[in-house]
Amino acid sequence: MPRDLILHIGTSKTGSTSIQNLLDINRPALLAQGICYPATPGGNTHLLLASAFTSFPTMYNDPDNPLWQGRKPEAAIADHLAQLRAEVAGLSGDTTRIILSCEQFSMYERTEADIVRLRDFALTLADRCTVVVYLRRQDEHFASLYSQFLRLGNIDEPNMGKLHPFHQDYDYSDFMARWANVFGKENVVPRIFERGTDKRFDVLADFAGVSGFDLTLMRFQKEAVRNQSMTLAGQEMLRRFGRRLQADSPDRNLPGQIWQRAAKAVSDTSPGKGWLPTQAEARAFMEGYAASNDIVRSAYFPDKASLFQTSFDALPMQAETVPLEAVVAATVEALLASLKDGVAREVRFQLEKAKLAQAFGDATLRRNALSQAVRLDSSNVNSRLRLAECLAEQGDMSAAQQQLAVAAKLAPGGHNVAVVRRKLMAIGKASAP
Repeated sequence: MPRDLILHIGTSKTGSTSIQNLLDINRPALLAQGICYPATPGGNTHLLLASAFTSFPTMYNDPDNPLWQGRKPEAAIADHLAQLRAEVAGLSGDTTRIILSCEQFSMYERTEADIVRLRDFALTLADRCTVVVYLRRQDEHFASLYSQFLRLGNIDEPNMGKLHPFHQDYDYSDFMARWANVFGKENVVPRIFERGTDKRFDVLADFAGVSGFDLTLMRFQKEAVRNQSMTLAGQEMLRRFGRRLQADSPDRNLPGQIWQRAAKAVSDTSPGKGWLPTQAEARAFMEGYAASNDIVRSAYFPDKASLFQTSFDALPMQAETVPLEAVVAATVEALLASLKDGVAREVRFQLEKAKLAQAFGDATLRRNALSQAVRLDSSNVNSRLRLAECLAEQGDMSAAQQQLAVAAKLAPGGHNVAVVRRKLMAIGKASAP
């Protein structure tokens, strides 16, 4: 029976992560419908496959790129392609469709030669291939991407006249032509990622319809919010912090872990609406793509008056400014979150240290590690309960009861408190004369 392949190539900021999470947790349900979402090489997206055929030079110049797992890129890619072929070869004949998804396909495969290499490999997995791509109005994409740019270490202020190589190819007619030239226009399916008057667009329902699976048979789980926008104050705070870090860096690069932790703290504590272009800026930006967008409209959406909505009313008339007080407040919240996160890491380290000490029979090291965990965070119920158990097992029942009492105040009626209370009672009975 012929086998089809759905190649979802993004673009970015169009709900790709939500699509991938849905496919990832529903592999058995998809297989029951004759659809495979390959697990190779692991994770919920096929990033390594997107990296396999790109001529984008920066992909191969970083030996610390976790994609390569410490190996040469060529070796990692060869292993991945072989594993993917083997996974597909092992599918039953009832599996008539394969879905591959990664928004980086649309960013890494930037030349027709790249796309040809991807197509040729895809056609070793299936008989036919359909490319599904979501297009978002260019000014909205630019604004949505800005917070992500900051997290990646690009601390320039937003400038719609200066595009970064990481930006999506905003000339959609040229972009679509490259993929259509390789796969055939009839095999490229563009979808418009555009929120309606209710500010919503159900990308999961749309993708299910395009890909041919029953969304009602899927299970859902609450997703961690990723790549969310930051408030203007958070963005300004992160830019200032980045400039300060650059001043201490001889090569002007931002230190990896320091920057990543700062960006995470700001993202977590200052979520909300960030920078937006003014109506005039957005209108001028979109005028530059008017002809290109109309070519795509004419080719794929001839019944539409325009490729995207043409209103700019949701954007500010004037550039928005950030009061210094708001930046200071964002800084305080980010600092507090970063400190709490640091303490939590230290507590986890001490708890793991105690577990290891117990495995090796070192009672003193176990007790000291648990005591340190409690000192680091006196409100951590788990640390106190584990210390109570440790003290009781080592014969100090009075100290164990004290730790249990504090834990009970912190978590009244808690299940784990009740469990440890019963353990202490059992230990006490066993040690009674």
